[in-house]
Amino acid sequence: MKPIIRYAYAKRDLKKQPRIKYDRKSKERPAWIEIKGLPKGTRFVSVGYKRRIYAYQTYLVGGLFLPIDYTKEEIMKFYDNWAKGYDKA
Repeated sequence: MKPIIRYAYAKRDLKKQPRIKYDRKSKERPAWIEIKGLPKGTRFVSVGYKRRIYAYQTYLVGGLFLPIDYTKEEIMKFYDNWAKGYDKA
């Protein structure tokens, strides 16, 4: 069976930085990043943090992003933050 490309993502620079909330407790990189104001349908972001670049992907609605190569601790923090927002709704 031949692979089928479903979507292709093109790099676009943002005209202005969106509003960002993030996990400030993790030492190496944020376990989650909440981004408001991205173009609709954005699934991946490249984030510069402490002189390194990390790739994040959104798995849930609401602009909440998780590192692509997340650890067990990061996924726990991600869902804890998601649950706080869910409880408010």
